[in-house]
Amino acid sequence: MGEGLNKSLSKNLCEMQYPIYPNTKIENIPKDITEIKLVRPIPTKKLTKLINKYKPQKIYAAQSTINRFSEKTKKILENHEITITKTKKMGRALEIDIKTIQEIIELHNDEQPYREIEKLTKIPKSTIHYLVKYANREKIKLGKNILYLE
Repeated sequence: MGEGLNKSLSKNLCEMQYPIYPNTKIENIPKDITEIKLVRPIPTKKLTKLINKYKPQKIYAAQSTINRFSEKTKKILENHEITITKTKKMGRALEIDIKTIQEIIELHNDEQPYREIEKLTKIPKSTIHYLVKYANREKIKLGKNILYLE
């Protein structure tokens, strides 16, 4: 158990999908991203600025978001030869830092009891059980940012 999470956590942040909301400030986006996730449709001007500045190779979006793209947006993406990939990532993002999650998984793999892991990490036993049971997470919250793991 936990192998999926360990594989996901070993990736660089630049390999993760960076979420873009309509109110996301372009200047606050990390410079080394190559893939973005449009959580909601964004204005065409903002999309053009985003593409010109970051030149993403792929854009991910849920089918419901893609359905709401304007024709102008679709044309811009097509002109820049950007691939749109449909995703369906549900659930709330974890708010525990990556190192702590890795530590929990390693302790569990070393057959430590949940109560002992709770004492060592200061994370509630029920949360530890949840992390171990559903270790293959798709998104993690880092500060105010949510990173989508591939």
